[in-house]
Amino acid sequence: MGMKTLKSLSDPELLTQTRLMVSRERELTTELLWHLREVERRRLYAEQGYSSMFDYVTRGLGYCEGSGVRRLQAMRLLKELPDLEPVLKSG
Repeated sequence: MGMKTLKSLSDPELLTQTRLMVSRERELTTELLWHLREVERRRLYAEQGYSSMFDYVTRGLGYCEGSGVRRLQAMRLLKELPDLEPVLKSG
């Protein structure tokens, strides 16, 4: 959706769509964490020439160091405590 389209939304529509996008972002982030877990489990980062998962998420996926560390920490926590998935999805 471009800026021109966003400008045509009413205030309530914009606020509703923003809330929906936050919800989708949380769901997508949780799915990303499970994907990262599987990449780590299969050691696919090494097959791609990366020295570690951190190397993979920063150089391979383009996350900055802070974002990469947070995602890896969340991924490992989710691996240890899978019951946290609904908490992550709800924010």
